[in-house]
Amino acid sequence: MNLLNTYTSFFAMLLIASSFFAYSPPAKEKTTIFRGEKMVYNVSYGFINAGEVMVSVDSQFVKVDSNICFKAEITARTKGVAGFFSKINDVWISYIDSASFLSYRFVRNQQENNYTLRENTEFDRSTKQALVTRMKENNAFELKTYPISANVQDMVSAYFGLRSNQGEKLRTNDTVSFDVFLEDTTFHLQMKYLGKERLRTKLGKIKAYKFSPIIPHTKNSVLSDENPILTWISADEYRIPLKIKVNTKYGDVEANIEEYRKGY
Repeated sequence: MNLLNTYTSFFAMLLIASSFFAYSPPAKEKTTIFRGEKMVYNVSYGFINAGEVMVSVDSQFVKVDSNICFKAEITARTKGVAGFFSKINDVWISYIDSASFLSYRFVRNQQENNYTLRENTEFDRSTKQALVTRMKENNAFELKTYPISANVQDMVSAYFGLRSNQGEKLRTNDTVSFDVFLEDTTFHLQMKYLGKERLRTKLGKIKAYKFSPIIPHTKNSVLSDENPILTWISADEYRIPLKIKVNTKYGDVEANIEEYRKGY
């Protein structure tokens, strides 16, 4: 059962990562974030409901220094039977500039059983630095600085890069790479485009782009050998992540969209 609970947090991260394929520097692309938007996903293993992931954007703009920003949030929690054995309550928050669509602040508050993380990252775009403040075990705060590239994103702001409408330009088996900063490292990630499918969802039958993150295979991996992680994203102007499926040696784990509320 602990494995199922881990997947709740894991799927929140996958949900974000699965959407990076469409991100490109926003200056020349159409990138849209909808205030008041909300998406809810159910995480399951077979017939067992393990958790819930929610994506939302605040209905009001907020200021970070002098920058007018969207406030976007992703939360993950266990539910049902899984919640009796383990508790996960994770929150990721990004403050995304309304003009450049680059993040200025990224907050991680994670509570997973006895593990607690409190972390705040400030992106200084002028000096290309990330200032990371993290709470230590004695409740003291530690500040460290790391170099970043000009257009690097955090985990949440990159999620909203899917609105740059790049999916229709890809051909089957094309790969897209991107950079994202998390904790103390800039990761270079890749996604492989597998084509279009019509997907049955709680929202109806929807045409979707199908992708798979490129993951190095290891001998002891619990994942299947070929395309172990699949994600489907709606082939429309909203680019809604609809489903994520992980093929493991012990069965399939899925995150499916349950609810979608349009923003403005």
